[in-house]
Amino acid sequence: RLRDTGQFVVAELAALEREQARVDARAVTLERELRGLMQSGTGTRGPHRGHGDLTRDMEIWGHGDRE
Repeated sequence: RLRDTGQFVVAELAALEREQARVDARAVTLERELRGLMQSGTGTRGPHRGHGDLTRDMEIWGHGDRE
C-alpha cells in the first residue's frame, strides 16, 4: 500500500509541475498583452475590443478559477 501511495504522490507532483508550467507560460503571454494595452491606452471595452480572451484570462488567473 505504501508503494501505491508513493506512486500516487509522484504522479500528483508531476501533474502539478505540468500545470504550473502551463500557468507560467500563459502568465508571460498575459503580461505582454496587458503591458501592450497599458502602453496603447486602450482596453477591452468600448470601440477597441478584440483583445482576445484577456479579460477572462485575467479573471481566471487572478482568482485561480478553472474554466
